[in-house]
Amino acid sequence: MPSHLEETKIFLLTIKKRPIIVNQTIASIEEYKKKNISKESLVKQLRTCLAQISEFKLLGVYPPIDQSNPYNLLGNLILGFERESSHVEQAKIDTREVRIENLTKRNSGKYVPYILESEEIFSEDLRTNAEKIGEMLKSSKPVLKVAFFGQEFVGYALGFCPSEEYIRGLWLEHKSYNPNLIYLETVVIVDKFQGRGLGKFLFGVFIEGAKQAGYKILEGHFRKEGSGSYHIFKKFGATDLKVYIDWFGSKEEYVYCRLDLTRV
Repeated sequence: MPSHLEETKIFLLTIKKRPIIVNQTIASIEEYKKKNISKESLVKQLRTCLAQISEFKLLGVYPPIDQSNPYNLLGNLILGFERESSHVEQAKIDTREVRIENLTKRNSGKYVPYILESEEIFSEDLRTNAEKIGEMLKSSKPVLKVAFFGQEFVGYALGFCPSEEYIRGLWLEHKSYNPNLIYLETVVIVDKFQGRGLGKFLFGVFIEGAKQAGYKILEGHFRKEGSGSYHIFKKFGATDLKVYIDWFGSKEEYVYCRLDLTRV
């Protein structure tokens, strides 16, 4: 058993706030030691716990270990745990075996819970919540793709034509309503399927869906560091429009990008 995992458990035992999530995380560690849950499930629980007990707004990149800030220690312990298996090459998945579904009002009760659970790794301010999904479902030409491999949930890409009000909420003072523009609200590949060639595939599916819906421009915000989505989007030919140093208080640098769909 990795020593840092035991260190994590010892550290959690010292935490006095958020007892429910802390106790759930300690229980998850014990279940993992008994091989009752997967590594992916444990890491997801650890990430959720850190988000709730610390000041981190977005997980994935942590400062160097700083003994004066124990949450940095916990963050680095999580990363160290994730890196242990990073040398094991994940088998690529034949995308012909991936099933793509369109999220609709009719099937939202079935698929939205998958999305909401996946969004829990982000801070509350950055999550695509049920209200946002509802707004997208009500819009005129949404492109809402969810992916499955067999019965397993792979990820999703959700986009729609934003209203004037929504545009203002995204700090896009330079933008106005454009019926030819689709905004990529969120794109996620769940942990288990990352690094297996599905990010580029899902982007391609979404782009084709946007073109078929009649859109000519695709735009979105992407975390610049530690984000595969940003680099994949750039490979499709996207250009950077604006940089946000502290996106919604995340302390992360985000880039607003545009892709000309008429050239893809």
